[in-house]
Amino acid sequence: VEKQIKFFDYYLCKIIHNPIISSIIIITSISILNISQIIKIQQSNKIDFIFINDYYFDLLQNIINLIFIVRFILNKFKTNLIIESILFTFQNLGCYLTLFNPNVSLLYSNINYVFKVLIVWQSLCPYIILFVNFMDYLKNKNNEKHEFDLKFFLIESNNNFLPIFIAHSYIFINFNFPFLLSSNFQWLIFIYKLYSFSLKFFCIYQFILFELVRIFYSVNSPAKNYSSYYTPVN
Repeated sequence: VEKQIKFFDYYLCKIIHNPIISSIIIITSISILNISQIIKIQQSNKIDFIFINDYYFDLLQNIINLIFIVRFILNKFKTNLIIESILFTFQNLGCYLTLFNPNVSLLYSNINYVFKVLIVWQSLCPYIILFVNFMDYLKNKNNEKHEFDLKFFLIESNNNFLPIFIAHSYIFINFNFPFLLSSNFQWLIFIYKLYSFSLKFFCIYQFILFELVRIFYSVNSPAKNYSSYYTPVN
């Protein structure tokens, strides 16, 4: 498992999808794009072409990024029962929307049927795992060392729900710049898109690292430095 940890941590997270480089490029490119678009809007006086919903979803996908960073990199808020309860509630609401709301759900789009099946299965998995964990508790509830731990169930469930939303958040990134259709800006939009995706891949790989260490080393909190798992100790 050391090889897998090194692959995700060193090659994917530190070289290919370096978060510092991605963040700098994202901030720089989106600043240039938005400032340029504001100037164009003022010149043309056609603000009706700007759709506020694009920015709502853009804000949402950035919040999802922040949750991953705070949870699986900074290791914050995972001991707070109230925050875990709120997150659990919102994620269940989000699951409902991704399955049954035509304005949000990909199930109502023209994507391939296989992808629709995968979306449904991905949404069901957290509930299946929660059910298995609860059945395990019922099976061992007479054991004094196996007390009911609400926080454990919430943390486990929230961790299992989050991959659903990071996967869906790719489609929420706003690439709609109606006033910047000239070729001069298309390359910058492409760069912004590329590194926005890169940052999300980084978040996903950090989650995978967290799960690898949790499963194989029984460590329930993100490591400050995953290199300690694959770097030889002299």
